[in-house]
Amino acid sequence: TENEFLSLGARLQDFSSRAKSLTEQSAHIAGLFDGNREDNPLNRAGRVSEETLAILKMFDAEAAGATSGIISITEKGKELFKHKRDFNVISRTLHMLGINIKIQGVQIKYGSGSVFLADKVSELTVTTDIIVDKMFDCLKTADASMVSIAERIDKHTKKHHRQVKQTEKRINNALVRLKEMFGLSTALSSNIALRSSEISKKVGEVVMSMQFHDIFRQKMEHVAEAIEDICSKIEEAAFDNGCGQHLAAYTSRISAVQMSQLGLVAHEMEDAEKKMIAALEEIACHTSGQSEDISKMSGAGKTESDDSIIVQFTNEISAVISYLSENAEINRLILEDVKAVSKPVKEISSFVRDVENIAGNIKLLALNAQIEAEHIGKRGLALGVLAREIRDISVQSNLVAGEVSTGVKTILETAEGLQTRIDSILDKGIKETEALKQRGAEAENGLNSLNREMAEHIAEVGRKSKNLALDISALTSEIQFSRKVVECIGHIKETMQDLIETAGPYNLETEAEHNEPALDGLNNRYTMESERIAHEKAFSSSLIEADDKTDQQAESLCDSDALDESHQDTETDGVELFEDFDRQDEQNMEVEIFDQKKENEDDDDLGDNIELF
Repeated sequence: TENEFLSLGARLQDFSSRAKSLTEQSAHIAGLFDGNREDNPLNRAGRVSEETLAILKMFDAEAAGATSGIISITEKGKELFKHKRDFNVISRTLHMLGINIKIQGVQIKYGSGSVFLADKVSELTVTTDIIVDKMFDCLKTADASMVSIAERIDKHTKKHHRQVKQTEKRINNALVRLKEMFGLSTALSSNIALRSSEISKKVGEVVMSMQFHDIFRQKMEHVAEAIEDICSKIEEAAFDNGCGQHLAAYTSRISAVQMSQLGLVAHEMEDAEKKMIAALEEIACHTSGQSEDISKMSGAGKTESDDSIIVQFTNEISAVISYLSENAEINRLILEDVKAVSKPVKEISSFVRDVENIAGNIKLLALNAQIEAEHIGKRGLALGVLAREIRDISVQSNLVAGEVSTGVKTILETAEGLQTRIDSILDKGIKETEALKQRGAEAENGLNSLNREMAEHIAEVGRKSKNLALDISALTSEIQFSRKVVECIGHIKETMQDLIETAGPYNLETEAEHNEPALDGLNNRYTMESERIAHEKAFSSSLIEADDKTDQQAESLCDSDALDESHQDTETDGVELFEDFDRQDEQNMEVEIFDQKKENEDDDDLGDNIELF
C-alpha cells in the first residue's frame, strides 16, 4: 500500500494547492467589496448618489421657494387693490371741490381765479382717474398673469418634488445596496476563512490517516519479527533436540498475541480509511459550499437572468443620473416663469411716480386755494374752507400714494430677488449637474467593470470548485487499500490459527512457566501504546485458556511410562539451551529497544517514519 499512499499524498498536495488558489481568488472577490478602498467604484458611485440627492433637494427647495415668492407677489398685488377705493374717493372729492370752488368764485364775483383753480382741480381729477384706472388695470392683468405663472410653477414644483422623492428613494435603495455590499466584504472574508480552516482541518485528518500507514507497517514488522523469533527458536530447538512442550507453548502464546495485533491493524486500517474518505468528502463538500457561498453572498443573481446586486446598484445610479437632465429642464421652465413675473411687476412700478405726482399736485392745489382765499379776504372765507378740504385730501392722497409706492416697490424687489436667486442657483446647479453626470457616467462604467470582474471570478471559482470536488470524489471512490490489507491479514490469521491448533496439543506448560522473561521481552519491543494494550489483553486471555486445558492435555499426551530416561535428559538439556537463547536474545533486544525508544521519544506514538509525509 505504500505506493498507493505516496500517490494519494501527491494528489492530496495538488488538491491542497488548488484549494489554496480558490481561497485566494475568493478573498480577491471579497476584496472587490471592500469599502475602505478609496478607488472602489462602489465608493465613488455612493458619493455621486449622495451629491446628486443634495443637488436635487436644493432644486426642490428653490422651486418651492419660487412658488412661495410668486404667491407672495400675488398677495401683495391684491393688497394694492384696496387702495383703488381710496383713489376713487379722492377723485370724487376733488371733483366736488372743483365745482364748489367755481360756484364760490361766481358768488364773490371773483370768477377768474376761482375758475382757474377749479379747472386745475378738474384736470387733476381726470388725470387721477386715468392713472388709477390704468394702474389697477395693470395690477389686475399682473394678478391674473402671476396666478397663472404660480400655477405653472406649482405644477412644475409638484412634479419636481415627486421625482425628487422617487429619486431619493432610489438613491436610498442604492445606498442600502452599497451598505450591503460593504457588509459582504467582512461576511464573505469571514466565511472564506471559516471554510478554508475547515478544509485545512480535513486535509490534516487525511494526512493523519496517511501517516497511520507508517504505524501499520511498523506493527506488521513487529508481527513479522515475532514470527521470525518463533522460527529461530524452532530451528534452535530442533537442532539441539530441544523441548517440544515448551516450544509449543511459546508458539501458541506468541501466535495468539500476534493475531490480536493483526486484528488491531486491520481494525485501525479500516478506521483510517473511513476517516480518510469522510475527510475527503468533507473537503469536497466545503469546496463546493465555498463556491456557492461566494455566489450567494457576493450578490450574484440566483439564476443567469437575475441581476447581480452590483447591476441593481448600477441601475439605481443610472436612473438617478438620467433624472438630472430631466430636472434641469424643469428648472429651466421655472426660471422662464419667474422671469415672466418681472414684466407685469415692472409695468406696475411705472405708475408709482404718477401716483406720487398726483399726491404732489393735490398738495399744490391746496396751497394755491389757501393763497387765493387769503388774497380775497373776508369774502373768501368759504374758499378758505374749500382750500382746507383740498389740503385734507392732499394728506390722504399722500398717505395712499405712499402705501401704493411701498407695496409696488416691495413687489418689484421680491420679483428681482427671486429672479436673481433662481438665475444663480440654476447656473450653479447646471454646472454641478454636468459635473455629476460626468462623474456618474464614470462611476457607472466602473460598476459595470466591477460587475464583469466579479462575474468572471465567480464563474471561474465555481468551475474550479466543481472540478476539484469531482476530482476529490473520484479519488475517494478509488480508495480501497484497507480491503486489500484486511483480506491479506485474514489469510495470515487463518494460517496462524492453523499454527496454534497444530502446536496446541503439545502445549503442556504449567501456570508458573507462563511468567517466562522471554515473553515479557516481547512487550518491550513495541513502540506504540496500542500494541502494548493489545498484547496485555491477548496475553491475559491466552493464560486463562491455557490453564483450563493443561490437565486434559497432560492426561492424553504425557504418559510417564512411555518416556525413557535418555529422552528426559535430552529434553532437559534442550530447555536449558532454549532458556539461554532466550536470555541472550532478551539482552540484545533490550539494548535495541532502549535505542529505539530514545529515537522515538518525540514521535507522539505515530511511528518511526512520520517524516515520510
